[in-house]
Amino acid sequence: MSNNELDDQVIRDQLEKIAKSPMFLNSGAKIDFLTYVVKETLAGRAEHIKAYNVAVDGLGISENFDPQKDSRIRVLASRLRQSLSSYYRGDGAADPVIIDLPKGRYLPFFSHNTSAALPLTDRASWGDGLRVMVWPLNYAQKGGLAGAISHNISASAI
Repeated sequence: MSNNELDDQVIRDQLEKIAKSPMFLNSGAKIDFLTYVVKETLAGRAEHIKAYNVAVDGLGISENFDPQKDSRIRVLASRLRQSLSSYYRGDGAADPVIIDLPKGRYLPFFSHNTSAALPLTDRASWGDGLRVMVWPLNYAQKGGLAGAISHNISASAI
């Protein structure tokens, strides 16, 4: 089991889904990093996940790697965090499991995606998604709020 009582296979499946997503298709180093830290965690070796081990064992960087002098792993971890965040805001929004890499460590965190479990009643009636309209104060003042709304409705009907 993992750090949130999720089945290891469910986590592996989620890792595979992330790796195959369009956002990660050309991101070999990020996927290698994520795969290494997830597999090490699931194998019970989380205490060994350090920058040096990620570099040498996970990414195949030379054993001469010095994490104090070389920022590659820190930079890659930062980029991976950004990509995971984007993934879960987009393609992965409905995925049942979230794999996160909290800042400050290279230890992944696994959790149930509670927003994926929310009912999506009659999603087809939403069209291509919900919209929130925000107008500058001066726009609403020119034609009033009703004018702003009717302008937007007639513009979106085009």
